[in-house]
Amino acid sequence: TGLKYIHSINIAHCDLRPEHILLDLNGNVKITDFIFSDIIDNAYHYDKKYACFASPELINERKCDKKLSDIWSCGVILYFITTGSLPWSNNEDFQSQIKAGEYKIPSFLSEKCADLIRKLMNVDPSKRITIDEALNHPLLKDIDVYPFALNHCYVPIEKIDHLFESGKNHHKEGK
Repeated sequence: TGLKYIHSINIAHCDLRPEHILLDLNGNVKITDFIFSDIIDNAYHYDKKYACFASPELINERKCDKKLSDIWSCGVILYFITTGSLPWSNNEDFQSQIKAGEYKIPSFLSEKCADLIRKLMNVDPSKRITIDEALNHPLLKDIDVYPFALNHCYVPIEKIDHLFESGKNHHKEGK
């Protein structure tokens, strides 16, 4: 639902990976590190250091629908958190595997989980599952999530900058 929200305000994350998904003290999921995020404009860029979570269309250096690329990344993350490893068998040539959609789903995963991974990680972006379809998938349908309402709340960038400036001054003064 967090990804659905940021997409609804025309922002794509562009660098989703497990270390950018955190839990707060109440168990709420928080998406972090928007350094590569962008207003959705079909521009091409991704963090090549973490290309193992990038979609085939990003690896192919094509302009693409960044929303669909974020959805691919969710598939890689789901694979990673359910298997404990990345889907790519060859660390040196994983980009070729991503481009071709070459990965094997372990037999110990449930059919529901395997089906959702396949739908999230469809090499053809036009056939990739949408966020709403994923949230209604049998694997996720019975999971309780907070009611999701698009409540567009914007914080002026000046307020955010002020917070960072305050922190810098605070540390400089040794307080």
